[in-house]
Amino acid sequence: MMTGWELRGLRLVDSGLAWRVNRKVRMKALNLNQIEEDILVQVLKQCVAGLIHEIDHTHHGEFRQMLRERRNVLEGILGKLPARVVQPA
Repeated sequence: MMTGWELRGLRLVDSGLAWRVNRKVRMKALNLNQIEEDILVQVLKQCVAGLIHEIDHTHHGEFRQMLRERRNVLEGILGKLPARVVQPA
């Protein structure tokens, strides 16, 4: 079984056994061109939208909390991106 993250189409998929909210990657900078930035923002926004939908349709409390934590992490990543990247002109 593969662990870590994969980009499949426009969905970010955790291929590990469980979501790891506290997983940290030590990286000082990520240099992306405009197309890469646009795709990254699109993928993150689609993932957040999908999580919001899942949260609304989930009845199990612990799973809902995990989904909320995941959404918060993705929104935090979006918040770290420069405004020019997240909000197109």
